[in-house]
Amino acid sequence: MYTLDNDGRMPLNWLDSPQAWVGGNVSALPGATNVNDLKNGKLWKYNGSTKVYQCAAANQLPNGLKNNVRMRGQRLVRDYAMQGRMGGADASDAQKFGVPDTSGVMGAKYPQYKMDSQINNPGPSGAMVFLDESKETVDDGYFAVKAPAPDGPEIWQNSPTTRHGKGGSGFSFADGHAEIWRWLTLSKDQTWDAPVVVGGVSTLRDLQKVKNAVALRP
Repeated sequence: MYTLDNDGRMPLNWLDSPQAWVGGNVSALPGATNVNDLKNGKLWKYNGSTKVYQCAAANQLPNGLKNNVRMRGQRLVRDYAMQGRMGGADASDAQKFGVPDTSGVMGAKYPQYKMDSQINNPGPSGAMVFLDESKETVDDGYFAVKAPAPDGPEIWQNSPTTRHGKGGSGFSFADGHAEIWRWLTLSKDQTWDAPVVVGGVSTLRDLQKVKNAVALRP
């Protein structure tokens, strides 16, 4: 609906900008409970409910907040993020609007999408937009994924959650459909820049599945 109302332009997935789809940082207070960060976002008028931004199964706080007395009886105001290639800021945006340039996350081979018509490799049916993020990496609204190897390292810069069923996460895609993915070996909500092998167990196949929903090598 947003792209239809805005001549095909993507919702802005900018950091520290009042023009973005959502504001704030839920990994710390006051952002963890600030509903105004949702209501001031550019997608609020299409949702109109704070619960749309929360996962019903997200009943645990991140490690950095679980012992904070101010969070007693509270939950994060947002559990979802938008995949960073969707509407992310590039150098021209940084120069013109003073927002952080996030194009370096994936590099020049994988430009960020400013229009829905630019979504390719993968196309709209395979390109993730929103996802249910790990409670340990959800912070701003931008979900960061490194470029496919060998253009990027095999690490989880940000991670999806594992809280659904026997380990899984929800994803929406650019054509409008949604899926629940069950993980092969990813078994816990990871923190930032998690290695692909932990305790002798490789999560590479799960990482590659996520990467393939962000970018395929040209």
